[in-house]
Amino acid sequence: MKRREALQNIAFISVGAALLPACDFASVPVYSNIPMERKQWRMVEWLSEIVLPKGELEITTPETTSEFVLRMVNDCHEPEDIEKYVAGIQGFEQYLQETFETSFKRLDEEQTTKLLSQLDESTTVPEDIKYLYSTTRRLAQQHFTSSEFFLTEYLDFEFVPGRYLGCVPVAG
Repeated sequence: MKRREALQNIAFISVGAALLPACDFASVPVYSNIPMERKQWRMVEWLSEIVLPKGELEITTPETTSEFVLRMVNDCHEPEDIEKYVAGIQGFEQYLQETFETSFKRLDEEQTTKLLSQLDESTTVPEDIKYLYSTTRRLAQQHFTSSEFFLTEYLDFEFVPGRYLGCVPVAG
């Protein structure tokens, strides 16, 4: 009898371990002016990643690019701009369904490239979606160019007070 219970427990644990990766336990940050669902938050995260991909660079910042973008929109933009951004978030998934007949999770590289060129150049894209894209792109670039990694590695920026050179020969 104990073997049967042990086998049942092993089967139960292995099924649970197989299903565990499908569960999404990540918490969605709450923003006071931007009402978002988990799917919308993932979409903004995806959009900020395709706008400025990390690649092989290991940038250490206290927050992700999407968190920075959403915090800046939430805290620093006018209410009209926030409404336009939220409308862009809500309309973006529908735009993808109409244009590519798929969701943002299933776009391949070619479709993603086509989407970015449409968002940049097309006049048929709704204004809210263009605003979402341009704001996300601008803030993602701002997040990268103000990071410590970019400032120290590419601009040779030295933080205050800089270097201390104790003994420097004076030419005379």
